[in-house]
Amino acid sequence: MPQQRLELLEAASDFDVILLEEKLASSYEKSQNLYFETSYEIDSDEDDCFSSLYRIWDRRVLIGTFYQKQGKWLANPYYKNHQYLRLDYSLSLIFRSNELAIRYIISCYKGLAK
Repeated sequence: MPQQRLELLEAASDFDVILLEEKLASSYEKSQNLYFETSYEIDSDEDDCFSSLYRIWDRRVLIGTFYQKQGKWLANPYYKNHQYLRLDYSLSLIFRSNELAIRYIISCYKGLAK
């Protein structure tokens, strides 16, 4: 049984609702931050075509860009499995939020995207 689940079961068996809620919140936050690490930075650059073009960096490596168009977010990863792809538009996807676009670019970079 995974350690995280065991901790939740132990908290539930003590009938401490506040502790259980704190464990659930912590577990949720960890799952939401799976793709984000301190080494990733996001900046933006003004562009005539995209208005604001956002760039995701892993230290000094540009791993992808994303921008908003007509309420949707278009993500362009530049790497897959840490291998540079040039600009392969077949990997570009449209998302309904910038968070999903960011996760997709990082997933491609780490080799987690399908």
